[in-house]
Amino acid sequence: MNDEAPLPRFRKPPVSEVAVGVQFPAVLNPVHLGLYYQRTKARFPKIQVQPPLTPSFETFGGPQIMSFGVVMPPVGLQPRMWFMSADENSLIQLQGDRLLFNWRGGVQGSPYPHFETVYAEFTNALDELETLAAAEGITAIAADVNQCEVLYVNPLLTANTGVPLSAPEKIFRVWSDKLGVEWQEPLEDMSFTLRYRLNGEDGKPFGMLGKVTLGRIITSSVAVTSWNPDQGTLGSQRQSLSQQPLTALALEEPLRVKIEQFREALRDALELSDTMIADEAGDPIDNQTMIYAIQSLEPLFMSLNLPPPLVLPLQNGGIGTEWHTSGMNIELRFRKPYDVYAVLEDAQGAVPPYHGRDPHLVQSRSALCELSARSAG
Repeated sequence: MNDEAPLPRFRKPPVSEVAVGVQFPAVLNPVHLGLYYQRTKARFPKIQVQPPLTPSFETFGGPQIMSFGVVMPPVGLQPRMWFMSADENSLIQLQGDRLLFNWRGGVQGSPYPHFETVYAEFTNALDELETLAAAEGITAIAADVNQCEVLYVNPLLTANTGVPLSAPEKIFRVWSDKLGVEWQEPLEDMSFTLRYRLNGEDGKPFGMLGKVTLGRIITSSVAVTSWNPDQGTLGSQRQSLSQQPLTALALEEPLRVKIEQFREALRDALELSDTMIADEAGDPIDNQTMIYAIQSLEPLFMSLNLPPPLVLPLQNGGIGTEWHTSGMNIELRFRKPYDVYAVLEDAQGAVPPYHGRDPHLVQSRSALCELSARSAG
């Protein structure tokens, strides 16, 4: 018996677009995308080629302060395909590691079909991909999903609300209309992000609820939680790393130095991986695993006074980060997204020893905080 109250249904909800999607290991190539289109073109005949989306992961090891731009998008011919319905109200997005279904009929004034219908379309698209994967001998897609996402786009038009953009406090409780005497010009545009952690009954996080406001558009999203010949060479990977800007914001010199030291450690790991591959002694570093490691460690480097780690490639495409200093032995082995094995040892006994899985760096964070304090001292 379902004790939950039924959700309200509005006659004209302010929804212009809804998307449901999953991310999985990069097992599809352009041929698979073409085969998928053959299976779906009766309902989604129109196509567009788009740049691929970069892998993204929800991490809970620390606050998301800001990104310092160390990301490595896939290189080479890895497109993202849009397969659109004839009226372009619906589309399937497919790339090597991601599948999404979008309803975007609100832009054209079509009535909102409600989430149940959108979700059913997504499951149909995923089932079709699973059937294709089985026929092509690909590992099951759904079983290896490492990220889920639900996205809502809700335009709040001033013509409908009667609230001018210069008065956001009439819509958002987090905004204040109190201005200092030195700044009385009305607001012309705005952009901010709100993020809320979603915890399960056991108190552990399983996802994030985010709200992004850009001008007049509000986007709400819920994110739940090997370089191979098709993706490019390690040489291309290193080039992508070196070309990333540090940040659009001005950084203090100590922080800039820490960022560059971390980058240098990553470059050393990629060079070592290149050598190991040439000697047939190792596997290419998996792109998603590398990005997951960076996104997990990024807020810790931004907020703590950590010395640069030793970064090493692991077997089966993983990557490890190690600190052996100040009487501490900290080893984080990123074997794949959300699969991190931590070794935490402290000769001084301030941090209890720990050997085990730590996917969100909950155990590791206390050890890294202790290392930061000793480094500062």
